[in-house]
Amino acid sequence: MFFARLMQALLLVLKQSLYFPCQTPHKSTPQ
Repeated sequence: MFFARLMQALLLVLKQSLYFPCQTPHKSTPQ
């Protein structure tokens, strides 16, 4: 199922953004 894979990919990205908050280019907040 494509949707399931998409959801897994999204979860992975979310996990990565949680683990590496300073390595997220799409979430670079100038503070």
